[in-house]
Amino acid sequence: MPRPIPRIVWGVTGLLLGAVVYLGKPALARAGVATDYAFWTFFAFLMSVVGLLIVLFLLVMVRSRYQRIDRAMRLARSGQVDAAISDLQRQIETQGRSPRRSGAVGDCYLLRQDWREAYIQFLEAEQLDGRGGRYLAKQAFALWKLGRGPEAIELLERAALVDPRNPSHAWTACLVLADLGRGEEARDQLERAERLIEAWIPPGTARRRALEASLEVCRNRLSVPLEPPNDPGRLG
Repeated sequence: MPRPIPRIVWGVTGLLLGAVVYLGKPALARAGVATDYAFWTFFAFLMSVVGLLIVLFLLVMVRSRYQRIDRAMRLARSGQVDAAISDLQRQIETQGRSPRRSGAVGDCYLLRQDWREAYIQFLEAEQLDGRGGRYLAKQAFALWKLGRGPEAIELLERAALVDPRNPSHAWTACLVLADLGRGEEARDQLERAERLIEAWIPPGTARRRALEASLEVCRNRLSVPLEPPNDPGRLG
């Protein structure tokens, strides 16, 4: 979430608008200008400028926060996971919790293979996120690694309903179902993930390459004999 606009910005904006209202109309009247038309035209122009400045300010603030999170994740991917977690925790202490920060901490714990802590962070990110569903697949992945496959499938069912175009839900379900010995359903999810990637993920992008690598992991998992199913339910 973007940081609230500082009070000084609102204060200066209010003073400027107040000065225009208080001084502008009499000044235009003394100059013999058609007061109402000229004044409100100028007022509308000024409001547009102020609105543009506020939008630019918000964009800069959001970009700055995302850059700090991205910097931490670059540290994590370079092998400095502890440093990345410390960086993100400092951001949380100074700027507050947000879905993206909690999700990034969860990603770091995935890299560390601390599945329990990763699940906790993704659960928090999901609770903070107003849109819902963005972190369900990652929660499910962590649950699967904790040996809680049936619970992971339940989360993935919810995720598929919330965001049916996201291939991450399908390839994660493929891995979990394969681990549960439900090979036919796992292959269905693999095919679904392939269709979603082809339909919705632009070729040549980093996300497309990452998803295709995940599909290869699924194919390799399905190429070995699966254990008999231990969960009779099916993924909806």
